[in-house]
Amino acid sequence: ARSMENLASLYLAIERVDEAEALLRKALKIRETKEGLHSSSIAPICFRLGKALKDRSYRHSDDNAKSAALNDAVSNFQRAKRLWLSSNSAPELIAAACQETSFCHYLLFGLLGQPVSLDLAERLY
Repeated sequence: ARSMENLASLYLAIERVDEAEALLRKALKIRETKEGLHSSSIAPICFRLGKALKDRSYRHSDDNAKSAALNDAVSNFQRAKRLWLSSNSAPELIAAACQETSFCHYLLFGLLGQPVSLDLAERLY
């Protein structure tokens, strides 16, 4: 799992998002199986997976595909936040997950043509 995570980080750095996403999903499954669904070691993988999904949403021309990627990203950022909160992790990690979640909401609301809901994204931030 660690090797997959490291390779996924490299792929993200060179913008090979699809490969990074696949590796992160495999690493996540391995960690969930070995350490349990609520292990704090899963949080960084969820966070990186969320970032990969958010980056992938920029590459889609189809609004439905963008929306699906952003919703998946939000789920992963929220899971990372919950795991970090339950393990009393550094506030900076929790803040980063909240910031990414709110930015994804901002993109989603704009994509769906709901400017009134941009206020909600601001409050989440």
